[in-house]
Amino acid sequence: MGSLKSLVRGLLSSKPGMVIALVAALIGTTTIGLASAAATGVIDACVNNSSGELKIVVADATCPNNWTLLQWNAQGVTGPTGATGATGATGSTGATGPQGNTGGTGPTGSQGATGAIGPTGASGAEGLTGATGATGSQGLTGPTGASGTTGATGATGPQGATGSAGAGQVGSVLVTGTSFGTWGTLGPANGEFSSPRGVATDAAGNVYVADTLNHRIQKFDSSGTFLTAWSSPSSAGVGPFTPAGVATNDLSFVYVVEADNNRIMVFDSSGTFSTKWGGTPYGNADGQFRFPLGVATDGAAGHIYVADTGNNRIQKFDSNGAFLAKWGSLGSADGQFNAPEGVGTDAAGNVYVADTGNNRIQKFDSSGTFLATWGHLGTLDGQFNSPRGVATDAAGNVYAADTGNNRIQKFDSSGTFLAKWGSLGSAVGQFNTPDGLATDSDGHVYVADTDNNRIQKFAQ
Repeated sequence: MGSLKSLVRGLLSSKPGMVIALVAALIGTTTIGLASAAATGVIDACVNNSSGELKIVVADATCPNNWTLLQWNAQGVTGPTGATGATGATGSTGATGPQGNTGGTGPTGSQGATGAIGPTGASGAEGLTGATGATGSQGLTGPTGASGTTGATGATGPQGATGSAGAGQVGSVLVTGTSFGTWGTLGPANGEFSSPRGVATDAAGNVYVADTLNHRIQKFDSSGTFLTAWSSPSSAGVGPFTPAGVATNDLSFVYVVEADNNRIMVFDSSGTFSTKWGGTPYGNADGQFRFPLGVATDGAAGHIYVADTGNNRIQKFDSNGAFLAKWGSLGSADGQFNAPEGVGTDAAGNVYVADTGNNRIQKFDSSGTFLATWGHLGTLDGQFNSPRGVATDAAGNVYAADTGNNRIQKFDSSGTFLAKWGSLGSAVGQFNTPDGLATDSDGHVYVADTDNNRIQKFAQ
């Protein structure tokens, strides 16, 4: 009994709830008739705090001092209020709950339909690469065109702006004779002309014009912007300055042939007078002229060639005017001439002559040895009507001003016909008595359109 009391006493102090449960269990198993009381009413018990002795009392009875009231009802004995338990250790922070699903990104707007690529531009005739900007001026770049048959060599059309999606701009390749512009009109002001007969270019791309009846040379940039002009100095003497032809050399000197004054005048590129030779009286001795109309240089070699028109010959000089050679006489045989008006050279040193009265082009080496001839009177390809001007390009092609037919013809260096353009008129690309010709390193041909009082610029 003492062991039971000790057990109850210890449990009462440390686990009063267990004591209450134990008492309830004991009461529920006794035979003292309290089970029915538990079932029909409320009974209590007093427990001695020292001895652990248990007394059954009626409900709501008062226990003596040092006794603890244990209340019992049908659900069990209510134990004494347990001592306040020590504050339990703070539980570890619960694991962070999973982040809620991020709301789904709204569907990406559908991409606008890609514009259809513009139609493929047909390839034009293959030609020399033209100057960039304006590949022959460069045409607007579209998708690569289907290969066309190779035609006459022409400057590549310039690349233009790419066509916008859905409407691509058709590209084009510029062919020989495609216009790059024109400048000039009849008049005496800067940039105006009166019967210009000669035209030349220099290594910097500047353009010099023999403005014949305005008695001056005019200088422009390659786009036709006026730069300067000059006439003959009064110290040059003789009659008024009447330039018929003009040429430049690699040292930037400008050579002007004066038909009326039968001489060659030399200036620097700014128009400062340098020297002259020939002059009155006209004659047929070496170094004399009779109505000369054409002049050309051969670049680095420093030679000057003059179409001595009235004497039916070509004369060759050094850059200072010292006589070197001559060839030709009146006639129609190879090496003979009938009023030759134009002369040009190529990079190999060959000399080409516009044999005007014989309606042909003749080719010689730099010493005057005859090499080839082509053309006769007519309007067909390769035929001429009083050709006045001749020039070559870097590829060795030959351009002839077919003056009486109001057109330009292009040949290879052997005289094989390649292309032609022009007709009588004043529209762009038409001519009225085309005379002097020149080319530049960017693939352009310049024409002195004499009776239209202008300069025209084309793809080679």
